[in-house]
Amino acid sequence: MCGILGLSILDKRRVGHQRFKQTLVQLAHDSQLRGRDSFGLYIQVGPLKQLWKTTVGPDFDFMVGEIFAQQSDHVFLMGLSRLTMSGSSIDLDSIQPIVIDGMVGVHNGIFTKVAGRELDPRSDLASKSDSVTFFQSLANQTDIGKSLLEV
Repeated sequence: MCGILGLSILDKRRVGHQRFKQTLVQLAHDSQLRGRDSFGLYIQVGPLKQLWKTTVGPDFDFMVGEIFAQQSDHVFLMGLSRLTMSGSSIDLDSIQPIVIDGMVGVHNGIFTKVAGRELDPRSDLASKSDSVTFFQSLANQTDIGKSLLEV
């Protein structure tokens, strides 16, 4: 099981440092009710793009400090807390959000087929998560006309 969170704030100064931190902590807490093996958060504030991945819990004071140090007021974030079903909870590459070739994604559930190929949980997913397999396949697509459902 996974808990997905997302937030877009147009004016972080209007929201304020303390209220932003309280909201972020509450979102993370609520998402962790669905799984606590790992936690990842992608944050974009103007040109700053940061990805935090951990198995022990995020340092919200540091994150919020970094966010409010940026000039841009628009904040976008997405994250996921996860109960490990495939891959490894200690492998940072398996912790979501997944960032591949400028694409950021989160996924909840289990893929059983990627790029028209059945996945074998004993071999395909032993070393990486099905989400990594999916997003790598998506990033490798060269035919722009292909539907995302075909990936």
